[in-house]
Amino acid sequence: MKKLKNYIIGHKSEMIVPEFNEIGKLCAKIIEGNNIYLVEQSPKAIIEKSLLCYGSDFQGSVKSSKSILGNVCMPPIAICPALDLYWFPSASPYRNDCVWISLAHFQDVKKVNDQKSKVIFKNGFSLCLDISVQSILSRRSLALLLRYEMEQHLKSQMSVLYKSRNGFTLIKQPEELKYVIRISEN
Repeated sequence: MKKLKNYIIGHKSEMIVPEFNEIGKLCAKIIEGNNIYLVEQSPKAIIEKSLLCYGSDFQGSVKSSKSILGNVCMPPIAICPALDLYWFPSASPYRNDCVWISLAHFQDVKKVNDQKSKVIFKNGFSLCLDISVQSILSRRSLALLLRYEMEQHLKSQMSVLYKSRNGFTLIKQPEELKYVIRISEN
């Protein structure tokens, strides 16, 4: 296992698992394909740093998710929609035992018992969590809905951008706070 000081989530990142290091500091174990990294940052710090690198922040991402999904508890977040980086938490992000799961790498979930489940990833790795199957499936469904709604919004905006072949120019009127629109045709 390779040790890192910091980490930015990318398309190969699959899960972020909290782990205390040998001196009791909350760190994160990252699964990325066949690689496992121990990062000297908490899972939430990795999420926050990754969001900042992709142009957002944690509070803004949560606010955006809640705007789209309604006032849901523990919403999924879009770290970078362009790279299909949608993640959901296993518990409150403020708890030390919160595991973050990549929607793109999630394959299935199996019941271990009433309050324990086994999450299976596309690469064959699995992770046992102290959370019911129904809770995992519910959080995954919210992440799927978030991705769908964001993709639909993007598609609707792109169709508007490409419909018009005409341009326009805004011309400021002298000595006034007024702009006139002049339409130009190609």
